[in-house]
Amino acid sequence: TVTLALGVMRMAKKNAIVKKLPAVEALGCANFICTDKTGTLTQNKMTVVSVYCPVLDDAVEISADPVSRSTSSMNLAKAAVRSSPSSSNLQPAEVLYNGLPVLATSLPCLVKLFDAACLCNNAVLSKDGIIGQHTEGALLVCAQRLGIPDRRAVLNRCKEVNFTSESKFMEVTYEDPRVTSGASTARVYLKGALEVIMPQCVTFLDGQGEQTLLSDAARERVQRQSLEMSRSGLRVLGVAFGTNANQLTFCGIIGLMDPLRENVPEAVRKITDSGARVMMITGDAQETAVSIAKRAGIYESHVHDSKGMSVLSGKEIEDLSRSGEESLAAVIEDVVICYRTSPRHKLLIVRALQKRGHVVAMTGDGVNDAPALKAADIGIAVGSGTDVAKEASAMIIVDDDFSTIVSAIEEGKSIFYNIKNFLTFQLSTSVAALSLVALNNVFGRPNPLNPMQILWINIIMDGPLAQSLGVELVDPQVMQRPPRKRSEDIITRPLMYRVLTSGLLILAGGMYVFIHEMEDGEISPRDLTMTFTTFVMFDMFNALVCRHNSRPVYELSWSSNKAFLLALSFSLLGQILVVYFPPLQKVFRTVALSFEDIVFVIFLASTMLVL
Repeated sequence: TVTLALGVMRMAKKNAIVKKLPAVEALGCANFICTDKTGTLTQNKMTVVSVYCPVLDDAVEISADPVSRSTSSMNLAKAAVRSSPSSSNLQPAEVLYNGLPVLATSLPCLVKLFDAACLCNNAVLSKDGIIGQHTEGALLVCAQRLGIPDRRAVLNRCKEVNFTSESKFMEVTYEDPRVTSGASTARVYLKGALEVIMPQCVTFLDGQGEQTLLSDAARERVQRQSLEMSRSGLRVLGVAFGTNANQLTFCGIIGLMDPLRENVPEAVRKITDSGARVMMITGDAQETAVSIAKRAGIYESHVHDSKGMSVLSGKEIEDLSRSGEESLAAVIEDVVICYRTSPRHKLLIVRALQKRGHVVAMTGDGVNDAPALKAADIGIAVGSGTDVAKEASAMIIVDDDFSTIVSAIEEGKSIFYNIKNFLTFQLSTSVAALSLVALNNVFGRPNPLNPMQILWINIIMDGPLAQSLGVELVDPQVMQRPPRKRSEDIITRPLMYRVLTSGLLILAGGMYVFIHEMEDGEISPRDLTMTFTTFVMFDMFNALVCRHNSRPVYELSWSSNKAFLLALSFSLLGQILVVYFPPLQKVFRTVALSFEDIVFVIFLASTMLVL
């Protein structure tokens, strides 16, 4: 428990807050890491970089960097910002159409697109940044950088249908209070997944801003541009408006860039090298998901394309689950990307993987993610998530960073091996002490250790050293070890073999010194002190050996575990005082040993290093 608690403290320093103590150790068993894309694999810093309207020949590029590459385009951008009544301190954006700089307000379709995007929006720009969803904030930022005003303040919002993972669109209805005629001024504005918005549209805006029939050819152009944006890793939003939610005017599509976190590829590589798997679960389109997964190292075309089922949509997950749990479980192991998913699909994925015997770690942030977080072996809530998600999870990653999960897994694995090292040390010492006393009693010999010396060994010598072994820092090679089975016992045959060999060597050393010192047939205080000191020195060398279960002592850094150095120094100083300090000599019935005796004991005890 102490080792687990100390592990929790170390994880908290790495931005991973553990709510349930067993989750620390369980992380070392996880062989499937199911993670969200936005904000966990990516930085959640949305920026509009590309837009397309059906009337245009090609997509319009918008600079993500406020610094312009062209003097003429910067002058145009500044003119647009100056003309906007809602302009702020944001730097103007550079707009390129067919490779040439243009004024955004000179394209009526572009103005209408961002006007609708701002109206179908709940975010607010403040001095401290964006208040609300990052995607919506990015739309407002881009509109202001283009010099397009936000008209929400002058219109009356009548109705709103919130975006959900299931519906994949947001709908807002406005009325214009400035119109006093009897005719209704209500207009509906929608934004969301293109496959949801497009079927509800019948017209689009031409070059003069007039409504034109949205033909099959125009729909095909939009789909082609959407595909190109998605393959570039952009999140694509469709935007539309109208007086009837079923007969809308299509404005266009907006491509938003969300950069991948720099440390994600390395973190993914560490997990895959350890034998675990990473599955990306996202609500984005397939092409966007595949593009990001390739950059993260989750999806490798030459490996996964040959399997045929490495990408699964939310609809396919739903269809397979209707056929029975076995249908989804049969294919889910080969899947690395789930796209266009909802929180319900996360729960189905967790259950399918668990049915195949996997230990699943699942990330989530929303209220609807709570069932999946609860069902997962290790539910991981992100710091920016809802309180409901955090309550249902076993761990919270404060910085929303995927690499924090990897750090937590490393800690979980290390804690398990630290506990095994702790047990090896404690059991081998106990076996040696018990055997030393028992054997001498069986053969009618005097007891080589008196009660006070045994207490000293068990409490003062073993206690601090054992506890310090439990706080050994993360082994750099720990992620190269495969996840262990959940049912694996902590006391295994290899561990018992180490316990017995270490215990027997300590026993042999203690018996040798005791018998050697009793050659004259009588027991003197020096004989008992030699045996006692030999046992203690063997104990110290045993602690050195138990710092790692596979690497030799000389490969380990002395400075990596300061607690161990402190405990070892304390034990050594204590033993010196017991042997040479007169008041303690009376308590423990010891006598001062010569320099040659000490050298002999240290040399003999150092044979522990061969293990």
